[in-house]
Formats: sequence, C-alpha cells, structure tokens
Amino acid sequence: MSAGIPSEIPAALLGTPSARLRAAVPRSRPGEQRRRALALELPAPIAGRALLGDPDGPIRAVPDGNRSAVLDGVRVQHAGREWLVGVKGIGAGAPLYGGTPIDDLFAHDFDASQAGVLPSRLIAGEQWMGESPYGAQGEAGASQALEITRLADAGGTIEGACICPVVEVLEIPDHAVRHDLFWYRRHRGRVLQEIRLLPSDVRLFHSSGTALGRDTDAALEGLGVGDVERLDAFVERYLATGLAALTLWARTARPCPGGLEGLDYHDAWLDKDCLVGTDGGLFVADLESVEWTPTTHRMPPAERVRHQIDRNQYELLYGLDALLDVRDRWRDRPSDAAARRASVATRIALALAADPWVRAIEDEDGLDLEVRVAATDERIRARFLDRR
Repeated sequence: MSAGIPSEIPAALLGTPSARLRAAVPRSRPGEQRRRALALELPAPIAGRALLGDPDGPIRAVPDGNRSAVLDGVRVQHAGREWLVGVKGIGAGAPLYGGTPIDDLFAHDFDASQAGVLPSRLIAGEQWMGESPYGAQGEAGASQALEITRLADAGGTIEGACICPVVEVLEIPDHAVRHDLFWYRRHRGRVLQEIRLLPSDVRLFHSSGTALGRDTDAALEGLGVGDVERLDAFVERYLATGLAALTLWARTARPCPGGLEGLDYHDAWLDKDCLVGTDGGLFVADLESVEWTPTTHRMPPAERVRHQIDRNQYELLYGLDALLDVRDRWRDRPSDAAARRASVATRIALALAADPWVRAIEDEDGLDLEVRVAATDERIRARFLDRR
C-alpha cells in the first residue's frame, strides 16, 4: 500500500441526493427473482428488493448517469474497503428519442399518444442497444456483469484491475414496467436490475455530477485529498490501477479454440464507465461491457495488447494531467511539457514497481510498457510516452 493511503479505505458520496426510490417486491416466480454474485448481505430494506424511482419514496439517492443511482447513507464493508451501494436499472432519467425533458410528475397512467410526455424514471418496453429495456438492464448484460464479478479475487480485483462488484441481480416487478410502451423495437425478455458496490460517485470525466477530470479540485476535496503527500499517493494508485485496466487482456489471456482470449472492453470507456476511489483507485463500473475477446488472424496477441492500451490511454492521461496540474498549483511550480513528461515517466515506473504483468522500460526516446501475456509468457512492448 502506498504511503498516505489508509488500510481501511472509506467511500465518498459527493453528489446531492435529489432522487428518491422505493423498494418493491417482485410478484411472480419468487425462486428466480434473485441471483447473487457475492456472499454479502445488504442492509434492510434494500436486501432482495428492486428499487424504483418514486418522488415520494423513502430512500434518498444521488442520480448516476441515465438509469442508475447511488444510495445516500448506505455503506457496506467488503474486501477491506467501505463501499457505497449503487443501483443500475431504476428507470431512465431522459426521454427516448428526444421529446421534452422528464420532470418529477411520476405517474403510471399517462397518455402515450402525447409525444414527449413521459413519467419520471420510466422503464419502457423499447429495446436499447440491442440487449436492454430502456431504463433497466437486460438478461445478457446482467449475466455478463455477474460472470465478471465472480472472476475477481478476495480483494475485488482481477489481476490488479479494480471492478465495481455486482452483489445481486433482481427482476423488476411487471407493474413497474411499461411493456406496452415502445416506439420502434420492442424489448423481449426479462427486465432486470443490478445492485453493485461503488467506491464513490466520482467518474473519471462523464456521467457524474463531480468528475475527476472535469472538476478536479472539487473531486479531490470530496475524496479527502488535501495536500501534496496525499496527492502523490493518490496518483500512484491511480496509475497502478489504470495501467492494470489498460493491460487487462494480457493479464487474463487464456487458451481458446484458434488461439487466445482475454478480457477487453467493448462499449465501455474509462472516462464514463470508471469510478474513482478515495485512494486513487480506478474502478470499472459497467461490467456488461467487459467480455472475453479472442485473437484473430488480423488481431494477434501483440495487436490485442497494443489496441487495448491505445484505446483508453488518452482518458487515463487526461485524468493524470489534471491531477498534476493541481499538484503544480499547490506547490506554485508550473511545469512545461518536457518536465511533465519526465515526471510522468518516473511516476509510471514507481506505480509498476510491484506489478507482475507490466514493467516500464525507458530510453532516450521515451517509455515503453513491457506487457507479459498470461497464457504464453510472451513479452510485448508498447510505446506509452515519447520524450521527443
């Protein structure tokens, strides 16, 4: 553990709890309503119950993206860390295909012929992204999130890459879903909700009220980072977990018919699909987009490794650059581009010092990552930083 990081890591909720939820017990097939990924009991009244948007509901929550929320005042202990409890699939906060903004006039009996007039936190029968009902989660995504959660070790990581574990998947009661309401393509299948653990409600750049790369000072204050020593430890953890996320395919590579497969991101991006912990850890939240991805003739192992790094490198460095801007300002020592690159190279080497999968190799031209592929022990080099 880096200096300045507590051994019992707290969670942080920075947003305003402007949403309200109520608990609802599913009416049918009670033996099939709940699928668990962790041996962790949640506190009443949320255990085993779907949570639905309701302006008069007794459960306060902070909105998180379009169809999720983070519960206010709920904390659980797991894997040496304090977590918030998040809910994915409480109903959409934005209307389908434009229309007028959803307001707080929640109602189940409205005239669907009125274009753009929708109740708040709607779960509609429209299919979204080919796998989910609008405002909730579908079978494919929920099953994938459970599978990825079960791959994590006791510390909640997959070979050093941090995830937001899905505790359980619940079926949303039929009375809360407008199955009859769709515009173009109907969702056919179960309507589900994920209950997941989150280190904070601070995303890297998009989809949260306070984001590390967008509101860096406010995010650091809310995450409890107030001096240079604490910030240095935060940055080291940010880089260690972020680089683990960028090399997840190699870390998890295993034999499959025709070659190798490893975990890669499809519809996930670090800027909107990661949350930041108070220790600086970067946690992938939307696990349905983390999938086993095979090599192909056109994408052999070396290309898979480099593609994963290149796809999200900018987003990781964007957050890092914002953090180092704050450090320069706190010390009243602005740095030029060359000095910043030299500092980042040193920080990457320190962050990777104990990493069994990746090491930093520096030369006069820049810094490469040497990535070890789990299934074959092959070493693959990828340029990460240029000096000139």
